Amino acid sequence: ARDLVARNQRLAQLKRADHFHFDSMTLTVSIALFVATIKASLVACYFMHLISEKKAIYAILVATVFFFGFMMFLTIWSRDQMPRGTEYYSTKHIPLPMEGAPAAPEKPAATH
Repeated sequence: ARDLVARNQRLAQLKRADHFHFDSMTLTVSIALFVATIKASLVACYFMHLISEKKAIYAILVATVFFFGFMMFLTIWSRDQMPRGTEYYSTKHIPLPMEGAPAAPEKPAATH
């Protein structure tokens, strides 16, 4: 019975410590990403047995991470470069036509 009481007390202590509140959202997200990275590393190393793999596996992994980061950089860098004759409407408000309102005049079709 004494062991059961001690075990329940330890479980109660763990239950109280299972969440923390930080005032800064940046700090909260940073800590969560750090913990997720550690957990993912442990899963990859031990459960996927990558801890005993050869260096070629790690070279492929590093190349994959590099090219993924490079592709994300290209995507973000090219957002402001739109092809000629197109518009990017991210900041413009385009209202929807109201019901019963007169339709906007259509532009004449371009002739070549």
